[in-house]
Amino acid sequence: MRTLAKRAAAVLSGTALVVSGALVAASAPASAAPTADRPVDVTKIRATNGIATYKSTSINIAAARSVLSNVSYYSMKAGVYKGTRRLGTVTLYSSSGRGYLSFPTRWGRGTFRIKNVRISGNFDSTGNYERFNYVDTAPGGYFTVKSGIRASGGIKYRYGSTKKVARMKLTKFGTNGKWGAYKKKKVVLQYKKGGWKKVKKLRTNKKGKVRYSFRMAKRHKYRFVVKPAATVAGGKFPTSGKV
Repeated sequence: MRTLAKRAAAVLSGTALVVSGALVAASAPASAAPTADRPVDVTKIRATNGIATYKSTSINIAAARSVLSNVSYYSMKAGVYKGTRRLGTVTLYSSSGRGYLSFPTRWGRGTFRIKNVRISGNFDSTGNYERFNYVDTAPGGYFTVKSGIRASGGIKYRYGSTKKVARMKLTKFGTNGKWGAYKKKKVVLQYKKGGWKKVKKLRTNKKGKVRYSFRMAKRHKYRFVVKPAATVAGGKFPTSGKV
């Protein structure tokens, strides 16, 4: 009678979606001093970093500002730049100084900046409302957008055997709005014994895949570690159990 060899596998749990932290509202320096010519002074801009995994990426913005008491109304719109190239605009709300940017994936990857805030509004000058309109070049506003990555695969083995096979397929989200193979990328396979220890350094092929056979007598948890690059996020992909 034919017998079937028992097999087991630990699959990768989750994907590497590196989430940007919550944005803390920027506080205005004590030295900020708006004037009659520039009654709203933007003192600093902060923006969260983004990981692109969809056609648009959410970027939160906060602008610290100092405002003269006689300003009755004002609005703010800032430019979005990569280097000297202006890509678009974003509205900053006067009530909170905050803004929300839906960053299109076609704008690319790398370092960007929110700057050149166009400020317009009214202020009361001894009973007469006067208009103001100018551009404020506030410091800060830098943020990065990187491509997100995903992984699938795991560790397979036979019961009673010390041989194990590690397989993983790595993909990244491109500026074309599609997931594709993350080629020629270094990946470190690790196992947990106290801390995480290296099994082998690997590299994905042209299809974004790695395969490695090894022997390990005891059962352990494993993970694949991918270091971040300038325009692509990194990630740690643990298996779901011990093998």
